[in-house]
Amino acid sequence: MFTDMKKKILSAGAALLIACSALSMPVLADQEQYLVLGEDLTDSEREEVLSLLGVKDLAVVNVSYVTNDMEYEALGDYLSSDIIGSRALSSALITSRGRGEGIQVETENITYCTPEMYQNALITAGIEDVDVKVAGPFRISGTAALVGIAAVYEDMTHTSLDRERVDAANEELTTAQDLGQSIGAEEAARLLSLLKEEAARLGNDYSREEILEMMDQYCQEHSLTLTEEQKQTILDLIERLSSLDIDVNSLVEQAGDLYRDLVENVSIGDKEITVDKGFFAGLLEKIASFFDYLAGLLR
Repeated sequence: MFTDMKKKILSAGAALLIACSALSMPVLADQEQYLVLGEDLTDSEREEVLSLLGVKDLAVVNVSYVTNDMEYEALGDYLSSDIIGSRALSSALITSRGRGEGIQVETENITYCTPEMYQNALITAGIEDVDVKVAGPFRISGTAALVGIAAVYEDMTHTSLDRERVDAANEELTTAQDLGQSIGAEEAARLLSLLKEEAARLGNDYSREEILEMMDQYCQEHSLTLTEEQKQTILDLIERLSSLDIDVNSLVEQAGDLYRDLVENVSIGDKEITVDKGFFAGLLEKIASFFDYLAGLLR
């Protein structure tokens, strides 16, 4: 009897050691870099962009180009031609990261799209674990940068992104940009992130009415005013995002600082906002259960 119990303890202990060693193993990124340049940059504009992106030697990065036609194809349903323009200028440097390290974004000369807006849109598109730096040769909106980033990511990972998700990401970014001009970029990113997280958490229980109620409460408590048209645009977007089955854990993993900040600092009435912390929280619970199991055997 004691021998059997000893075997159980040793087997369970081995499993624990394997789990703990997995936690301590570094997740290595190959740090491969991909550069996407606006095709219509002049020589001087390209030099400025490369300087802002920190690229000194084109021979060590994978270079591709985004065209104005690509911008119209991706954004024509959401932006007017006077906003898209006739020149492709948005450029970005994308660096791979280790699995689970999430998305980090920096911007240079980008006027309306904040790093948080990019993070959210990249997650929606299905992009994971990259460092992204977006730059313009002078101050530009930056909305079109997502077009090139999505194309480059497919080359990096040798996969094809879901077209519906990429299109929804373009809509999300343009909606966030437009909303930001009305209520401020930070508030726009925070509001859309909150509603997106709530939609992901609700899953099959998604309710347009509940999202509207949360939106109204947030606006009231943060002294924001939205038109009925803006509300309907946001509701349509969140409903579309909810249909993509975006995992709430993915939001935390890929843009952790943004969503942790929401959990810690955003309050809406007496509604509790919670985010599942994902794998590591679950693993810690399993480790605690393991020690309870050991104690039970010894008793």
